[in-house]
Amino acid sequence: MILFHAKFLVILLLLLLQAYAFIMPDGPPWTLPVFPTQIKVDYSEITDVPLDVLFNGKRIPRILWTSMKDNPPKSFDQMSPHYQTMHQQNAANNWTFIFCDNNCVDNFFEKHWKGTKTFWVYKSLNRDIGVQIADLWRYCALWYYGGLYLDDDSSISKVFDSCIHPEGITQSLPYLRADSPTYSLPYLRTDSPTYSLRYLRAHSLAL
Repeated sequence: MILFHAKFLVILLLLLLQAYAFIMPDGPPWTLPVFPTQIKVDYSEITDVPLDVLFNGKRIPRILWTSMKDNPPKSFDQMSPHYQTMHQQNAANNWTFIFCDNNCVDNFFEKHWKGTKTFWVYKSLNRDIGVQIADLWRYCALWYYGGLYLDDDSSISKVFDSCIHPEGITQSLPYLRADSPTYSLPYLRTDSPTYSLRYLRAHSLAL
């Protein structure tokens, strides 16, 4: 009898999964790609800085990403003091500061990640636990556009350009250096495809 009930539950679960997959607009999530299959990044959507200045011959573009729940600053005067300081320090190098709130995150996933497993995961996350969504977004934004990520309560005292080697590896934080395998975060190393996590491209760096 116990075996019969177990088989019945398994069959019922499979039927529910099939029914769920049938009503999914993009098909069952397990058949979807993890990443967008057609990528054509248009940097003019997020900055008016020319591409040659934005990349400056490096693999990491001059973009600083920051996530926040709501009320992102829309001008220099609305930035917190430590962000104003960083903005002034990096203004000569034309760094673009992007503050992304919940609406910004929603628009980003809807526009660039629809039809992927990642989008399905994003839609499945608990909206009351914002940190989960912010964590997924930061990796996806870095994978898609590239740049640096910084929490809104953190700061970098150095000029951003001085932190990045031409090949796109930071030189300011020892645990991110490619020559320190003990402390390296392997998914941020550009010289180690074996250890790279596929959701981060080589021109991305999280600080």
